[in-house]
Amino acid sequence: LVTKTSKKIEIPIESDDYIPRITWTKDNYHLCVTWLNHKQNELRLYMADSQTGKVRQMYKETNAAYIDCNFSLIFLENGSEYLWSSEKDGYNHLYIYDLKGNLVHQLTKGNWDVTKVYGYDAKKGLVYYQAAKKNPMQKEVYCVNVNSENTDIIAATPGTNDVQFTGNYEYYVLEYSN
Repeated sequence: LVTKTSKKIEIPIESDDYIPRITWTKDNYHLCVTWLNHKQNELRLYMADSQTGKVRQMYKETNAAYIDCNFSLIFLENGSEYLWSSEKDGYNHLYIYDLKGNLVHQLTKGNWDVTKVYGYDAKKGLVYYQAAKKNPMQKEVYCVNVNSENTDIIAATPGTNDVQFTGNYEYYVLEYSN
C-alpha cells in the first residue's frame, strides 16, 4: 500500500543505544526494530505498525556479559512467527517465536553452536544452517524443518563446509577446506 505519507515511530532509545537491524514483516505493514543497549547485554525487538506508528516490545533478552547480534531475524511465511538465533542456553541455537514474543519451539539443541544461517526455504519449510556439532574445529551444513524439527546433514566432510545457495535453495556450491 503506497500512501506517500510518513509516520513517526517512537522507539525508546538513549543517545548511546544501538539499532543494528530493521526488518519488514511479511505483510509489509509492520517494521521490526532490533535495539541494543550500549553495553550490548540487553536486546529488545520492537514491532512498529506503519499505518499508526504505534510501537510495542515484541521480545527481550538479557545476558550478564554480551549478546551477539549477528543474525537478522527471519519472518516465516505464516505471518505469525519468526526465526531467531540466541545463545541464551549457553550455545547459539535457533528458535521459533510468535509475534508476541512467546517461544513456539527450539529448532536446534545440544552442546554445540549454530555458526551461520543461510536462509529459510518457505516452500519446503526448511532452515539451512552451518554448525560445529562434531567438534569446534569442524563445521557442517544442515537443514531443519520448522514444523517437525527433523534435521538432515547436507555437507559433513571433516573440516570446514560452507555453501552458497541459489535463490530458491534448489542448488548450492560447496566450499570445503581441511
